[in-house]
Amino acid sequence: MNGLSRTDGALMSSVWRSPWALLLLVPLSYLVARIFFAAGVGTFTMNIVLFAAIYAVLALGQTFAMGFAGVVSFGHPSFAACGAYTYVHVSDSTGSPWMACVAAAAAALVMGLLVALPLMRLRGFNLGMATLGVLLATQTILSEREDITGGRSGMAAPWLSDDPVVRGPILVSLAALLVVALQLFVLSRRGRDVIALRDDEAAAVSLGIDAYWVKSLIFAVSAGLTGLGGALFAAELGYVTPDTFAISMAINLLAITVIGGFRSPWGAVLGAVVFVYLQNGTTQLGDVSPLVYGGLFVIIMVVLPSGLTGLLSSVVAAAARRRGRSETTREVRHARS
Repeated sequence: MNGLSRTDGALMSSVWRSPWALLLLVPLSYLVARIFFAAGVGTFTMNIVLFAAIYAVLALGQTFAMGFAGVVSFGHPSFAACGAYTYVHVSDSTGSPWMACVAAAAAALVMGLLVALPLMRLRGFNLGMATLGVLLATQTILSEREDITGGRSGMAAPWLSDDPVVRGPILVSLAALLVVALQLFVLSRRGRDVIALRDDEAAAVSLGIDAYWVKSLIFAVSAGLTGLGGALFAAELGYVTPDTFAISMAINLLAITVIGGFRSPWGAVLGAVVFVYLQNGTTQLGDVSPLVYGGLFVIIMVVLPSGLTGLLSSVVAAAARRRGRSETTREVRHARS
């Protein structure tokens, strides 16, 4: 009976590792979101879903950099700002918000690569401080170049669609598509090489993996993801200012990544849902809301050091072990009888 249990586990694993099974989640997420938004849910619930999807895209970039390149970056709001302002200018010139989103991701990816080339030779604290320097420099540029950014007054950003029933399912399915794409990368041979680099860089380098270029490319892709999230964030808010992409956003993205679990793309989704729900739910408490909000995050991070994905993995593993023991016990009793 243990053999059957292992077969069941292998079957479950093969299902979730199947590209077709993962890709099925994308149209399924669109269908569920379409039904959800068409049902006429309240504004509070609708905003939670919309911004959870957007923050998931933003946090995927941080998750990719932290979980695969081992980079704790405080500079990712700079790439979100690059994507947001690119979105505004391209959408104004072309009249196509969707084309502007593609341009935003591309611009942020290029910016991320330019930042990564000199920075990826650094390690640990020095690297973290260098990314913080990138953010501070970006903040200065955004505030001073009024001809490009509108200065501290900011700029208006067009919506992807005036109808939340239209843009809601698109945002949800886009977040699902990006999560699935990163999960498929994790399961690929290149993905396994990157994971090996993250877990033991010296061993990976001895096997011929170029750590510098791999980390640089991962950082650039993570910047592109965050840039796309920045464009979506600006489109949903309807405006963009330098203060939108301050150090507070860096802290929020890191919190989402740690709470969800930075070693899995699914952690960005779980962390974003918890973050947006707590952020909106505690605002009703008035002046004490920051204290309650911050305290809840500290408790979550202390209780769940491996994040929500780590908790779910532990629960599934414990359930599988319990099932295996019960099946073994029944088998032994049957043999004795």
